[in-house]
Amino acid sequence: MDSFAELEKKHERRSIQLTEASVVKASGYLAVARDRTEVVLSSSTPISHPHSDNGWFNLRLRAGVETILLQKAVSIHSTAFASQEGGLQRATEEKIFPNIIIFNAPSSDAEYTVKSVSFALSGLRQFFYYQYFEWHGLYGAKKNVLRTLRKLRSKGRASDFFRPSDLYVVHHPTPHLIRFRVGACTYSVWARYHKTGPSWNELRVEAEPVASIHFDKPVSVDDALDRVWQWRRLFNQLAMQTLNIDGISMRSDKQPVFAESSTRNQS
Repeated sequence: MDSFAELEKKHERRSIQLTEASVVKASGYLAVARDRTEVVLSSSTPISHPHSDNGWFNLRLRAGVETILLQKAVSIHSTAFASQEGGLQRATEEKIFPNIIIFNAPSSDAEYTVKSVSFALSGLRQFFYYQYFEWHGLYGAKKNVLRTLRKLRSKGRASDFFRPSDLYVVHHPTPHLIRFRVGACTYSVWARYHKTGPSWNELRVEAEPVASIHFDKPVSVDDALDRVWQWRRLFNQLAMQTLNIDGISMRSDKQPVFAESSTRNQS
C-alpha cells in the first residue's frame, strides 16, 4: 500500500495518455498535489466526456504501463487555440480535477467494483500495539533466566546458549489482530512490518496495523469509501480526536491475488 505522501511524490508530474475508446486521442500530464491536483490534456480536436446528471465523469488514463482511473472528475477549464507551427492547426487543452484517483486500476474493469479495501490510519498502533522484535541485554543474567531461555529456543536448533550477552526475541502473531463480521462485510486488522537499520546489529522491526474490510459481493468505490469513513469515525470517537487516513488500497475481484490499487481521495 502506497501512502498518500508517496503517491504525491511519485505522481508530482506524470506524463499520461488517454485510453478510452469513446474519446479522441489526447496526452498530457497528471500533477497530484492535494486540492491543487489537476490533469491537463491536449488534443488536435475537442475533447468530450460522457457526463452524469451531476456533471461528473470517469476517465481512464495510462502512464507507461500503469492504468490510472479518474472518478467523479470535473472539467475546470477548456481552451481552444490555433497553432501556426507548420501551418494553421487547431488544438484543444483541458484541465480536469478528479475527486478520486485510483492508481494501478484494472484496465478491463470499466466500473471498477471493489472486493476489499484496506487503509492505514494514523494512531491505529495505539489501539493494536504489538512488539514484533525485542532485544534483551543478558550480561550477568541469573541461571534461572538462562534455563527459561533454553526452553524457549527454536526446536531442532543444534547450538545452545553459552553465556549470551544479547538476546533477540521474535514474535509470531496471528494473521489477524482482530476479525469480526457486520452484515455482508468482514472487518479485520492485521499487521505489516517495516525493517529499518544500517546493519543487523542495529536492525529495528516495527509492526504497523492495517484495517481491512472484505465484502461478500463487489461494491462500488463510493460504497467502499463510505465503509472506511464509518470505521474511521469509530476510532475517532475512541481516541477523542480526528485520526488521519494515510493511505488506501483496494482490490477488485478481477485483479490477481497479490495485486492491489492505491487510491487518492481528493474530497
